[in-house]
Amino acid sequence: MTKSTGRRITAADREAAARLKRIWEQAQHKRPGLTQEKAAHDLGWTQGMVHQYLSGKTPLGTDATLKWAAYLGVDPVEIRDDLAGVTSLAMPGLDMQLLTQVIHDVEEILQERGTRLSFENHAKLIAATYRESLKTRHVDKDIIRYRADVLQMQL
Repeated sequence: MTKSTGRRITAADREAAARLKRIWEQAQHKRPGLTQEKAAHDLGWTQGMVHQYLSGKTPLGTDATLKWAAYLGVDPVEIRDDLAGVTSLAMPGLDMQLLTQVIHDVEEILQERGTRLSFENHAKLIAATYRESLKTRHVDKDIIRYRADVLQMQL
């Protein structure tokens, strides 16, 4: 079990970490100044957390996968193939600050309500909220609550 998530690392988690590491190494060749410290600063994590994800010691949840994909400019499916049904957020012009706010607000609302979504529905909630927030430049927490309720009813 991991300390941070309280769950065991699965074969899918190990595979996702290996994919992330390959993508990371390719990115380092293209962007020579890219370090774990820089990524940690840019992503709002510690260097230790970046290392944990890259080494597969911490599983890549929806929020981390989407942040990594956006940061490295890849489709999230390249990291986690179980996101195949989710529209990609890795696109030119991605607003990392807005995406980070969306992820934070989604996580906060799900946690305060005790709502648990499947990995795919979690990613769909973040993607839909991000797309809507791009239009208004504002994250509407009431819309997040409504979408979370709808997605939870689908379980």
